[in-house]
Amino acid sequence: MKRLLLALAVCVVACRPREPSSAEEARTAAAADSLTVAFGDMVAGRTSDTRAAEAVPSAEPLDPCSDRVRGDGFVLTKTTLVDVYLPGDYVQVGADKSERDAERNGYAKYSWRSPDNSLITISAGAGGGRHGVAMAILKECDLPMAGAQVHIEFGMTLQGELIRGVFTFPNVMALVFEGRSRSRERSAEALHALHTVFVSPRWGARP
Repeated sequence: MKRLLLALAVCVVACRPREPSSAEEARTAAAADSLTVAFGDMVAGRTSDTRAAEAVPSAEPLDPCSDRVRGDGFVLTKTTLVDVYLPGDYVQVGADKSERDAERNGYAKYSWRSPDNSLITISAGAGGGRHGVAMAILKECDLPMAGAQVHIEFGMTLQGELIRGVFTFPNVMALVFEGRSRSRERSAEALHALHTVFVSPRWGARP
């Protein structure tokens, strides 16, 4: 097969007419280039999937169970159901509704947004492992935290990087932390915030 491709590449270049039209010349050159790439890939053992992988910049994924952010500039945010340390430039969205839901249902969705449109949310959801928005998971782990067993994932969505932690408790709904980030720095901040979550005994307790 390698010899066939080499012969075709040589023929495309050597057997073309002496005075081709500009269009024919362009097509011939493109064909020669394509055969040359195909031959080179075969010799090197590459496939189209390999070339696609080579084109993607490699970056070491965050280790979900390793919090390496010192927390300088983080501010303690207290709510009825959850306390969490967040970067100082995150602003809570819909706080009044969240607190009404917490008082009425024992569950609420809390949201905080940064100036670059990164988003951190805490809400109720199903327990167990993978959950919520579809993403390509790059790394995941489990550890005990805040009185719960927590499954933490780091991965990619169409919108960017995502940190997700699912806190599973007995007899009540799970708490789902999600940090949707516009940069690796924001992802590291979201991971640090996840590791500071304190869950009130009022979580899941209706009045």
